[in-house]
Amino acid sequence: MELSDLRIFLAVARTHGITKAAQELHTVRSNVSARIHALEKQLGAPLFQRGGPCAARAHGNAPM
Repeated sequence: MELSDLRIFLAVARTHGITKAAQELHTVRSNVSARIHALEKQLGAPLFQRGGPCAARAHGNAPM
């Protein structure tokens, strides 16, 4: 896990979406999605619920 991974995680949580996080971080959506997926794989647990109007919610919690 790298510091940039945590920055991406925080951006997704703060903006409630991968697309908005990518815009905020000046990168492409696929990069953010891949980094979140890699974090989830490394930690062995989903970090966000997917789907619905507010897809980026911390897993098991209310919107961040």
